[in-house]
Amino acid sequence: MITVKIPKDVLDLFPMWQYICPNCPDSKVLSEKVHHCVKCGAEFNEEKWRVPPRFLKNSKAMSDYAHKVLAPKLSPEQRELLFKHFTEYLRDGFEANNFDAWTDVIGSPSIVSVGAYQGKYCAELDTSDEIVYKNLSDRSPIYFRTY
Repeated sequence: MITVKIPKDVLDLFPMWQYICPNCPDSKVLSEKVHHCVKCGAEFNEEKWRVPPRFLKNSKAMSDYAHKVLAPKLSPEQRELLFKHFTEYLRDGFEANNFDAWTDVIGSPSIVSVGAYQGKYCAELDTSDEIVYKNLSDRSPIYFRTY
């Protein structure tokens, strides 16, 4: 996933903090409602245990968290807003430097490294007879950009 600027209203759907016991290096994320660590028995201290969520450091982890943890808890309107920023149908695009991620190619379009909006490569179609497409039949709604 390529890093993009995420609007504040989407970021507000994510938790601001996670809680991890500082005495247990391989400790799992704990709930705010616990009174002690389940591994070592240390008493809960919100200030000492509070850390930024781990998934914020990795866009793939953030996307997984959005789909697996957040989505089931959200209203349909919030879910649509979330998925608009965390769902990729054409993850590869042209980064493999070929058209394998696409359903079909008509004509002889090329992949170039000049003018890409995101990533290193983009497709270049020289005539109106050249077509590159991907079937997205079971997806709704679909958000996309063309340039």
